[in-house]
Amino acid sequence: MQAPIRVFIVDSHPLICEGLQSILAWEKDMLLVGQAATVETVFSMLQLLQPDVMLLEVVTVAFDGACLIRKTRRDWPKLRVILLTNGLHSDAVLAAIEAGAVGYVGKEMACNHLLATIRAVMRGEVVLPPALCTIQAHLDVPLVPAERCTQQLTKRELLILTLLAQGLSNQQIAAELKISRSTVGVHVSHLLAKLGLENRTKAALFALQHGLLP
Repeated sequence: MQAPIRVFIVDSHPLICEGLQSILAWEKDMLLVGQAATVETVFSMLQLLQPDVMLLEVVTVAFDGACLIRKTRRDWPKLRVILLTNGLHSDAVLAAIEAGAVGYVGKEMACNHLLATIRAVMRGEVVLPPALCTIQAHLDVPLVPAERCTQQLTKRELLILTLLAQGLSNQQIAAELKISRSTVGVHVSHLLAKLGLENRTKAALFALQHGLLP
């Protein structure tokens, strides 16, 4: 029997957390493992609880959600972050998507949509509503088939892209692959040019959108 999806909530509103707890309790393939109201408690709880999915409020909180996402992706690269919030076009949501959030669920949406999004991101999908076309246009990240992407890149470039998308620096990638930092920089420059991307942030988002993470 497959282990349930371990879900962790970061939201400062008790009513929201209690409602989510009630919703998830009915799902046999999901388990709410914990919740946090402040950023100070998030990292210790993630280390202890090892969740698969984090539901994150980024608009009405007092901390930088994008910074939190970058740090969690660095230390827990397999953790999927879903934005559970309102304010689709807010700067906080845009920054969170740039940082690596792979899903968005508005608090006005039905419970079934939330559950479907959790299951989808666990399959490696990126779940963003149609309205995010505006944000995608702002980010200027091309949406091309994953097969075409793998044809454009060498095996080494594709590997470096996945490591980059997991939040690793050039130095960390160099250590992982046992090559020099300058060689990593050359590969990053080549893959950005081949994909028509301007920087590492857009490359990371590209990898997330096309399901290239392990």
